[in-house]
Amino acid sequence: MNVTLNLAMDYPFTIKTPLMYLTKAQTWQLADELGVLDYIRTHTHTCYEGIEGGCRQCPSCRLRNQGLWEYLAQKGERNV
Repeated sequence: MNVTLNLAMDYPFTIKTPLMYLTKAQTWQLADELGVLDYIRTHTHTCYEGIEGGCRQCPSCRLRNQGLWEYLAQKGERNV
């Protein structure tokens, strides 16, 4: 994609995707290590329905919740 964008641009253009190869659990771990886990949990959403807190039914909500559950289970917490 970077090559295609650079062909269309008048200047060098780079897309950085630092989370691309992380699992959802690893992404939650990174948020925790950066001290923003609670903020991410309460102030962001990925729900296809746009529901704050998530609908818990759409694929995006299920993927997000599964990743969070996996991370918290690894960390030793069960309160999701």
